[in-house]
Amino acid sequence: MNCWEQPGYARRNQITVVLSFDGMIAMTMDKKCKKSKWKLVNLVKLLPIEPENRGSVYELGCCDLSLEQSGDCLAILAVFWIEVAANNTPAKCFGSIFRITKQLNVVFFKIIPSPSMVACCRLTDRKKFTGDQHCLLVFSKEAQVTAYRVEPTFIEQIEDVFDWFPSLALTNLPGGTLRTSCKICETYRYSAVGLDTGYLIVSVCTIEGNVILDR
Repeated sequence: MNCWEQPGYARRNQITVVLSFDGMIAMTMDKKCKKSKWKLVNLVKLLPIEPENRGSVYELGCCDLSLEQSGDCLAILAVFWIEVAANNTPAKCFGSIFRITKQLNVVFFKIIPSPSMVACCRLTDRKKFTGDQHCLLVFSKEAQVTAYRVEPTFIEQIEDVFDWFPSLALTNLPGGTLRTSCKICETYRYSAVGLDTGYLIVSVCTIEGNVILDR
C-alpha cells in the first residue's frame, strides 16, 4: 500500500523541503510533489544581518526541520550558515530559526550565535524524554555539543545537555559529528552518533528517567 493510500493520510498535513547551499528553499505540501505545487523562498534575504566583509557570502552549513502544527505554524526550520570570505575561506558561523506556515510562508524568528564552526545539527520532534518540547542539538567541529529548547516563538539554551541526552555525556566527542539517528520504542531509546574520525557512538537509554543502560 502506498503511503497516500493509508487511512487518514490525506487529512494529515506534511511538508517536503529541499534547501540548496546558497539558501534557496523549495517547499511543497503536495503529497505527490507535483512540479507545479512547489514554492521557492530565498532564506538569505530573510536574515536581519549581512556579511561583515565586502565580497563575503552566506552558504549553508547544515540544517534540520521538525513538524510543528500549532496555530498557523506547520514546521520549524533550523539553519546554520557559514560566512565565506572572498578568498573562499570560512570567516564565521551562526544559526537561525525560521517558522514555516501552513500557507508555505517562511518567517524569520531568531539568530543563534556560534563561537565555532558547526559540523551538524539535529532538531528533534516533541518527545516524552524532552518534556514534550522540540530540542535543537548543535555539534561543533571542535567536538562540543550544545542544545536548545525550541518553540515557534521561543528558544532557550539547555544548561545541562546530558540530563536530556545522556548518550552525549562525554567531556569531548572523539571527532566532529557527521550524522545522528534516534529510534524510540515503548520503553527504550536507541541513539547513534557518527563522527568524522570513524567512531560510532551507540547507546540505549530508558524513556523514563533518561537512564543510560549501555554505550
